[in-house]
Amino acid sequence: MTEARAHALSTNSSVAILAAMVPELRPIVKRLGLSPIMIGDLRAHEGEVEGRRVVAAVTSIGTGAARAATTRVLDHGAVDHVVITGICGAIDPGLTIGALIVPTETMIEADGRTGRPVTLGSHQPAGRLLTTDTLHTDPATVAGLHAEGFVAVDMESGAIGAVCDDRGVAWSVFRAVSDRAGDPDVDLELLSMSTAEGTPDPKAIARYLARHPHKVPKLATLGKGMRVAVAASTTATLAELAT
Repeated sequence: MTEARAHALSTNSSVAILAAMVPELRPIVKRLGLSPIMIGDLRAHEGEVEGRRVVAAVTSIGTGAARAATTRVLDHGAVDHVVITGICGAIDPGLTIGALIVPTETMIEADGRTGRPVTLGSHQPAGRLLTTDTLHTDPATVAGLHAEGFVAVDMESGAIGAVCDDRGVAWSVFRAVSDRAGDPDVDLELLSMSTAEGTPDPKAIARYLARHPHKVPKLATLGKGMRVAVAASTTATLAELAT
């Protein structure tokens, strides 16, 4: 395996920032003062930051949505570097909530395709990031993934990276841990209480809590973990744009 490629964003480069969900991207858009635009049917934001053209977009959740949105963003205009930001689930049991994940490698579980993100700035890459559309809840499966060197899991990074590699565009990953893979209290019904863009669905939440009132504390814990993780990934992403 080759050593990680490391560099800083050049002054006049064009940068795309991609996140799966609105809550992951909102603080970055606000801090950078980007203006809303449409890229086809994709809602995005654009502006100039430190002499760089920056476009930011929400891909929606999942590998298919991530590939489609990345393709539209790259077709919209020249992009020198894609930065993937947002949350992930911990596979490594030693990781704490909010821990920053800068992977050495991504792998798409469905087809085994791997990618090598570019390392930005002084961040030291560590561990592999699994990208999958499968919610792994079996502890034995999660332990097996950890034994293979995976430290965290998400649903988009490897797919975004694959599109970038096919187009010859550099890409980097700044994810942060919001919860733990294999958590028995996290099920598909729980995850379905938000839209594909990660915004809450009040009616779905009300229906779920009516059936599972004992899970109110779990929802609160997941919400707190997400806020902590988004703050960490946002800080890392903005730091690279400012250097």
